[in-house]
Amino acid sequence: TVGDEELSALQLGNDNWADVVPSPEDPAVDVGVTNRQTFTIAAPYAKLLYAAPSAVRLRSDRLVSQRADGSLVAQIALGRGSTYTVESKMPNATPQRLRAALVGPLPDNVANNDLAPGVISSRVLTLAAAITHNAPTSYDKVLAITAWLGANTAYSLEAPLPPEGDTDAVDYFVFTSHRGWCEQIASALTVMLRSQGIPARVATGFATGSVDPLTGRYTVRERDAHAWTEVYFPGVGWQGFDPTAAVPLAGDTPPTRTAFGWLRMHALVIIAVIVMLIAAGYASVWMRARWREQRARTRASWAAKTLRELERVGHAHRRPRAPAETPTRYAGALSELLDRPELIVVGAAIDSAGFGPQPGTTSELEARVEAALRAART
Repeated sequence: TVGDEELSALQLGNDNWADVVPSPEDPAVDVGVTNRQTFTIAAPYAKLLYAAPSAVRLRSDRLVSQRADGSLVAQIALGRGSTYTVESKMPNATPQRLRAALVGPLPDNVANNDLAPGVISSRVLTLAAAITHNAPTSYDKVLAITAWLGANTAYSLEAPLPPEGDTDAVDYFVFTSHRGWCEQIASALTVMLRSQGIPARVATGFATGSVDPLTGRYTVRERDAHAWTEVYFPGVGWQGFDPTAAVPLAGDTPPTRTAFGWLRMHALVIIAVIVMLIAAGYASVWMRARWREQRARTRASWAAKTLRELERVGHAHRRPRAPAETPTRYAGALSELLDRPELIVVGAAIDSAGFGPQPGTTSELEARVEAALRAART
């Protein structure tokens, strides 16, 4: 259910910056990692102001209101070309911190709004208990249910809706259709977590879209609209989990991301290298430019080979890499999924070797990378 919309206006200063009132149950605003994002609107109309959680400051030339859950709403809609900047404090979460988080006590708002499972059938309740029986912590229960959804359901935009009169959509998705889109998958994870005493909620917004490797800017389109699950961990705050990433595509649904994004990203890198060579085309530095080109090709070859190995690990665990997902981001996702923090160094080494300004790899680093991949394959 969606509660009544309670809005409170933010007070903009002379520099158009405003403090966002933090939710009292969110420790991330005090201990999180600062992140600043600037958004430029390309659509003709935008009322909601999207941001990474949890927003603490906002800069806008429009009056903005805030919902009780922290969402930001423009009092006058933004149009094409409008910009705004948001500073957020993102949860400084690691698998170790999430496993160590206590079960309670919970803030009143969380306990009252994000813990009750609502409509849930007896067999969904039984299934959730069976899936999480051997999971010792809330974090492990999240991983267990996510893994079960990945193994037993499929993603499809053509998934059937529950029959008329059947109000338990999660029961129908889990036991009958076995197919759904992001909202159904996130709802299933949320309901099953709540049934096990873990506060959770469904969040809606957008995935990060496609990134331009030269400018670092992301392009987010309507097709990137998404839903995921947020789980509350005392002392950490709300932490997002995307169970849809673990669910394979059904045969009737083409991927929303294509290889075009991957080709476009590498084409831009190739063009950039060519431009650099032309600009440095004086005879006196020609041999040096050729040496640099050869060195870059060697690094890229190692990076490409290592990236393929990392992707094989992901495919083995039903977590393929999205075309717009950088090696560092992909390795980070796999490290959380598999609880192998050593995989983070793999993604960083690939990015450094393939795109960094320095030679990037050493025999010691390559040995660490190979050891991390070998351990993840076991």
